[in-house]
Amino acid sequence: ETRLGRAFSLHTFGGLAGFAVAPPLMLVLASLFDWRAALVIVGAVGIATGIVLVLFRALLRDDAERRKTAGMQALRQLLTRPLILMFLFTTFSSATSAGIYNFSIAAFVDIYGVELALASSSLTIFVVMTAAGVLPGGMLADKAGRHDLVLVVCTVIVIACILLAGWGALPFWLALGALGLAGLARGIVNASRDLMVRHIAGGASVGTAFAFVTTGFLLGQAIAPPIYGYLIDQGSPQFVFWASAAFSLISIGTVFASRTRYFRDKGVSG
Repeated sequence: ETRLGRAFSLHTFGGLAGFAVAPPLMLVLASLFDWRAALVIVGAVGIATGIVLVLFRALLRDDAERRKTAGMQALRQLLTRPLILMFLFTTFSSATSAGIYNFSIAAFVDIYGVELALASSSLTIFVVMTAAGVLPGGMLADKAGRHDLVLVVCTVIVIACILLAGWGALPFWLALGALGLAGLARGIVNASRDLMVRHIAGGASVGTAFAFVTTGFLLGQAIAPPIYGYLIDQGSPQFVFWASAAFSLISIGTVFASRTRYFRDKGVSG
């Protein structure tokens, strides 16, 4: 339990590393063979990974949290106020990242008048710094007594840095630095969020609770791009950063709304 935050952070870091490695790996494979062979190879690796997980599934079971609930009982355990609020936190956090991932490059070209290649470095910096924050975030989560406070502080940093990056009055290199700091804070928050979800899962199966909350990531990625696209069509690239910061601000509200149950269970007054 004392190193659970580090375990969560290692899991998240592996996902980010795979996301970062995939494009250059596909380019290398395509240059050595062709794009069809490259797809077959990475698909085969995925199948092999699935087989390994099936063969060693016993190592992945959590005996302390092995609960079997079915039907409406499992649904009632999931649809609690704290879990729904953490679902919303994940949704709005994902919506924040969607703006940076999908629209920040085009926005930077318009705001700062830089070349596309230089603007593209902003996304690279954001992704790299997010990955850089994940493992330290796991160590912080193991030591922190107030995971909700970590979520709030890191999200406030994300908001401030995103607004600075999209302001347009800073030199471009400072805007890149602000976006990098936002990515770092975004990475640090992950393990504390996961530990908070694990705690407030209550009687629900922890795996099911995580699956429910993580669905918010997919929802945020689905609903946010049309909103950002509409805002850009209104003629101001700064809207990308304002909307991204607004989504983060809303996510802070979900953390405060879930405080009562979390503090009561942990025996913290607040």
